[in-house]
Amino acid sequence: MNCIACGRETNATAKRGEIEAAFCHYHYPMNRIHITIPSRMILVFVR
Repeated sequence: MNCIACGRETNATAKRGEIEAAFCHYHYPMNRIHITIPSRMILVFVR
C-alpha cells in the first residue's frame, strides 16, 4: 500500500477490504499503525 499523505510505499499489506489507509513513517511515526474502517474508525496494530 502507499501512504495516503504522500504516496510513498509502506509495508502495509491490505487484507480484503480491511486496511483502508496507511501512512509512511514520515507522516506517522509508527508506520505499523494502519487505519481500518469496518463500521467505525479504529486503530489496529499490525506486526
